[in-house]
Amino acid sequence: MGIVFSAFSDFLKFSWQTYCQMFQLMLTSLAHFFSHSKNKWLKNKIILVFLTHFSPNLSEAIQKDPFMYESFNDFFTRKLASGARPIDDRLNSFVSPADGQLTQIGLIEKGDLIQAKNKKYSTSQLLGSKQLGDIFLQGFYSTIYLAPYDYHCVHMPLDGVLTTMIHIPGRLDSVSIKTAAKQDELYAKNERVVAIFKTEFGLMAVVLVGATLVGSIETVWHGLIRPKGFFGKVNTVKYKDNEVVLKKGELMGWFHYGSTVITLINNNEKSIKNFTTETLVKVGQKLAQLDVL
Repeated sequence: MGIVFSAFSDFLKFSWQTYCQMFQLMLTSLAHFFSHSKNKWLKNKIILVFLTHFSPNLSEAIQKDPFMYESFNDFFTRKLASGARPIDDRLNSFVSPADGQLTQIGLIEKGDLIQAKNKKYSTSQLLGSKQLGDIFLQGFYSTIYLAPYDYHCVHMPLDGVLTTMIHIPGRLDSVSIKTAAKQDELYAKNERVVAIFKTEFGLMAVVLVGATLVGSIETVWHGLIRPKGFFGKVNTVKYKDNEVVLKKGELMGWFHYGSTVITLINNNEKSIKNFTTETLVKVGQKLAQLDVL
């Protein structure tokens, strides 16, 4: 009885912020359960509710009937028909890894990234270590927000050889554009998966940021990565040369709900040109021009 009382006392000592994080993790786990249910009645109800609020472009999908998918998650991460996303195949074009709103694009200045107006965070915070952050003290970055109605697969911005994957546990706060404008260091505090690639233009980091209802992220080389929240520890996986080689435009992963993709590359700033002026972008669209180091 004393042990139970002690444990309950410790539970009461948690901060309100901790309770919120626990609730986020529980809510996200429930969302994962229901979104993967193959019960026909349930998954069709969820899809119907989604369609009453959002208007995804199903004409691009291989399967155009939303109710023919086995689960809501299958519908949400639907595959597109061949040719739906042409890839800019020019050697020096850095292309969009995702469909969504390009909220930030530009040069990395002394390791600083812009989250929103008057809000900055560092590459060290985003990547989870000063050692990695120092590699990206200069270069190019882009931030793309994926709304619920967007295509939710993430593709390679360049040809790359995977060297490292890091799963960084964290919060599961909303990453909406409004939240990003208000909350400091949002992307550096949320759960995220960091993939580091060797490319012809320098080292590249592709960061898939989790959010509320978006704890689960999948990659083509590792599979499902479930959220750990603040309970978990950072997990780093190293890969041998040529173990995972992906071409520009090739599928690399996907979210189980809308979120954010941040890409970094440590190229010399004089070698980065012709940033796009578009705000709504699609997979394969040119975001910038890079020169070989």
